[in-house]
Amino acid sequence: MLETVDKLYLELSQITTAKTRNDIELDRVLEDERRRGKLLGDILNCDEGEALPSEIKSRIAAELIGRGRPTNNGGPGE
Repeated sequence: MLETVDKLYLELSQITTAKTRNDIELDRVLEDERRRGKLLGDILNCDEGEALPSEIKSRIAAELIGRGRPTNNGGPGE
């Protein structure tokens, strides 16, 4: 019985891209992180971003750098 189930699973996996609950949760977390990173980047790089307190700009930049995203906050070399 288990052998039959294994064979059916292998055949089914050839035609579908089923996701486990963990895969779906990981996709959700990654999408949340992507949206958060985009929001932080947009805040930091908007014209009004220059009016933000320097501590907040530094925290946003640190978050973006921690995610491997480039920043454009007008610092040295930019």
